[in-house]
Amino acid sequence: MSAGTSRRALLAVALIGFAVGLVVSVRFDLFPSSQAINLFGGGEKAAEESGSTGAPPAVALPDFAGLAEHLSPSVVNISSTQEVKGGPSLGVPGGPGGPGGEGDPFHEFFEPFEKFFGPPRRPYKAKSLGSGFVIDTKGYILTNNHVVENADEIVVKLSTSHSSRSTAPPI
Repeated sequence: MSAGTSRRALLAVALIGFAVGLVVSVRFDLFPSSQAINLFGGGEKAAEESGSTGAPPAVALPDFAGLAEHLSPSVVNISSTQEVKGGPSLGVPGGPGGPGGEGDPFHEFFEPFEKFFGPPRRPYKAKSLGSGFVIDTKGYILTNNHVVENADEIVVKLSTSHSSRSTAPPI
Protein backbone atom coordinates (compact mmCIF):
# COMPACT_ATOMS: atom_id res chain seq x y z
CA MET A 1 0.00 0.00 0.00
CA SER A 2 1.51 3.33 -1.02
CA ALA A 3 1.56 6.50 1.08
CA GLY A 4 -1.03 8.19 -1.14
CA THR A 5 -3.46 5.28 -0.87
CA SER A 6 -3.15 5.11 2.92
CA ARG A 7 -3.81 8.84 3.21
CA ARG A 8 -6.96 8.51 1.09
CA ALA A 9 -8.16 5.60 3.20
CA LEU A 10 -7.54 7.52 6.42
CA LEU A 11 -9.40 10.56 5.06
CA ALA A 12 -12.34 8.38 3.97
CA VAL A 13 -12.56 6.72 7.40
CA ALA A 14 -12.44 10.15 9.11
CA LEU A 15 -15.24 11.55 6.91
CA ILE A 16 -17.41 8.47 7.41
CA GLY A 17 -16.85 8.68 11.18
CA PHE A 18 -17.80 12.37 11.18
CA ALA A 19 -20.99 11.68 9.18
CA VAL A 20 -22.01 8.81 11.48
CA GLY A 21 -21.38 10.96 14.58
CA LEU A 22 -23.48 13.79 13.14
CA VAL A 23 -26.39 11.46 12.34
CA VAL A 24 -26.27 9.87 15.80
CA SER A 25 -26.18 13.24 17.59
CA VAL A 26 -29.17 14.53 15.61
CA ARG A 27 -31.13 11.29 16.05
CA PHE A 28 -30.71 11.19 19.85
CA ASP A 29 -30.95 15.00 20.30
CA LEU A 30 -27.56 15.24 22.01
CA PHE A 31 -27.44 19.01 21.46
CA PRO A 32 -30.74 20.50 22.70
CA SER A 33 -31.71 24.05 21.84
CA SER A 34 -30.20 26.83 23.94
CA GLN A 35 -32.06 28.32 26.91
CA ALA A 36 -29.98 31.52 27.00
CA ILE A 37 -31.56 34.84 27.92
CA ASN A 38 -31.57 37.37 25.10
CA LEU A 39 -30.51 40.74 26.54
CA PHE A 40 -31.37 42.69 23.41
CA GLY A 41 -35.00 41.64 22.97
CA GLY A 42 -36.52 39.91 19.97
CA GLY A 43 -36.73 36.54 21.75
CA GLU A 44 -40.40 36.94 22.66
CA LYS A 45 -41.67 36.19 19.15
CA ALA A 46 -39.61 33.01 18.89
CA ALA A 47 -40.99 31.80 22.26
CA GLU A 48 -44.59 32.53 21.16
CA GLU A 49 -44.13 30.71 17.84
CA SER A 50 -42.68 27.60 19.46
CA GLY A 51 -45.64 27.42 21.90
CA SER A 52 -43.43 27.61 24.94
CA THR A 53 -45.34 28.57 28.08
CA GLY A 54 -42.37 29.45 30.31
CA ALA A 55 -40.95 32.68 28.91
CA PRO A 56 -37.46 33.61 30.09
CA PRO A 57 -37.35 36.47 32.60
CA ALA A 58 -36.79 39.94 31.21
CA VAL A 59 -33.38 41.42 32.02
CA ALA A 60 -32.94 45.19 32.18
CA LEU A 61 -29.46 46.65 31.80
CA PRO A 62 -28.54 49.51 34.16
CA ASP A 63 -28.45 53.04 32.83
CA PHE A 64 -24.70 53.71 32.55
CA ALA A 65 -25.12 57.48 32.15
CA GLY A 66 -27.03 57.73 35.41
CA LEU A 67 -24.54 55.45 37.16
CA ALA A 68 -21.57 57.55 35.98
CA GLU A 69 -23.28 60.79 37.00
CA HIS A 70 -24.04 59.37 40.44
CA LEU A 71 -20.50 58.03 41.10
CA SER A 72 -18.32 60.66 39.38
CA PRO A 73 -17.97 62.85 42.51
CA SER A 74 -16.02 60.02 44.17
CA VAL A 75 -13.41 59.85 41.37
CA VAL A 76 -10.21 61.82 42.05
CA ASN A 77 -7.10 62.84 40.13
CA ILE A 78 -3.83 62.16 41.95
CA SER A 79 -0.45 63.69 41.14
CA SER A 80 2.66 63.05 43.16
CA THR A 81 6.18 64.42 43.21
CA GLN A 82 9.30 62.69 44.42
CA GLU A 83 12.86 63.95 44.61
CA VAL A 84 15.23 61.37 43.16
CA LYS A 85 18.81 61.51 44.35
CA GLY A 86 21.45 60.82 41.72
CA GLY A 87 20.84 60.42 38.06
CA PRO A 88 18.00 58.93 36.12
CA SER A 89 18.31 55.22 35.58
CA LEU A 90 16.74 53.92 32.42
CA GLY A 91 15.51 50.89 34.27
CA VAL A 92 18.19 48.60 32.91
CA PRO A 93 21.26 47.33 34.70
CA GLY A 94 24.33 49.21 33.63
CA GLY A 95 22.33 52.26 32.57
CA PRO A 96 23.41 55.76 33.57
CA GLY A 97 23.52 55.86 37.32
CA GLY A 98 22.55 52.21 37.54
CA PRO A 99 24.42 49.13 38.67
CA GLY A 100 26.70 47.23 36.37
CA GLY A 101 30.28 47.28 35.30
CA GLU A 102 32.63 45.70 32.81
CA GLY A 103 30.73 42.40 32.85
CA ASP A 104 27.36 44.04 32.27
CA PRO A 105 25.93 43.52 28.73
CA PHE A 106 24.75 47.16 28.56
CA HIS A 107 28.13 48.58 29.59
CA GLU A 108 29.29 48.98 25.97
CA PHE A 109 26.13 50.85 25.04
CA PHE A 110 26.11 53.36 27.92
CA GLU A 111 29.87 53.85 28.35
CA PRO A 112 30.22 56.47 25.52
CA PHE A 113 27.34 58.52 26.99
CA GLU A 114 28.89 58.51 30.46
CA LYS A 115 32.31 59.45 29.03
CA PHE A 116 30.85 62.36 27.05
CA PHE A 117 28.23 63.66 29.47
CA GLY A 118 29.65 62.29 32.71
CA PRO A 119 27.67 60.30 35.21
CA PRO A 120 24.46 62.04 36.19
CA ARG A 121 24.77 63.61 39.63
CA ARG A 122 22.05 66.18 40.19
CA PRO A 123 18.84 65.24 41.94
CA TYR A 124 15.64 65.78 40.00
CA LYS A 125 11.91 65.71 40.65
CA ALA A 126 9.98 62.78 39.26
CA LYS A 127 6.25 63.31 38.74
CA SER A 128 3.54 60.68 38.64
CA LEU A 129 -0.12 60.92 37.66
CA GLY A 130 -3.01 58.60 38.31
CA SER A 131 -6.57 58.33 39.44
CA GLY A 132 -8.43 56.84 42.34
CA PHE A 133 -11.70 57.05 44.15
CA VAL A 134 -12.95 57.94 47.60
CA ILE A 135 -14.03 54.80 49.46
CA ASP A 136 -15.03 56.25 52.84
CA THR A 137 -16.59 59.41 54.26
CA LYS A 138 -13.41 59.89 56.33
CA GLY A 139 -11.56 60.65 53.10
CA TYR A 140 -9.78 57.36 52.41
CA ILE A 141 -8.79 57.13 48.76
CA LEU A 142 -8.01 53.93 46.85
CA THR A 143 -5.40 54.13 44.07
CA ASN A 144 -2.55 52.12 42.58
CA ASN A 145 0.65 51.91 44.62
CA HIS A 146 2.93 53.07 41.78
CA VAL A 147 1.18 56.45 41.76
CA VAL A 148 2.09 57.33 45.36
CA GLU A 149 5.09 55.08 46.09
CA ASN A 150 8.02 57.02 47.65
CA ALA A 151 6.21 60.32 47.02
CA ASP A 152 7.34 63.47 48.83
CA GLU A 153 4.14 65.34 47.97
CA ILE A 154 0.72 64.11 46.90
CA VAL A 155 -1.95 66.38 45.39
CA VAL A 156 -5.52 65.08 45.18
CA LYS A 157 -7.99 66.94 42.96
CA LEU A 158 -11.69 66.23 43.32
CA SER A 159 -14.16 66.51 40.46
CA THR A 160 -15.50 69.67 42.17
CA SER A 161 -12.15 71.41 41.38
CA HIS A 162 -11.19 71.28 45.06
CA SER A 163 -7.61 70.11 45.63
CA SER A 164 -5.73 68.98 48.70
CA ARG A 165 -1.97 68.69 49.24
CA SER A 166 -0.38 66.12 51.51
CA THR A 167 3.19 65.60 52.59
CA ALA A 168 2.26 62.73 54.88
CA PRO A 169 3.08 59.24 53.69
CA PRO A 170 0.18 57.24 52.24
CA ILE A 171 -1.32 54.44 54.33
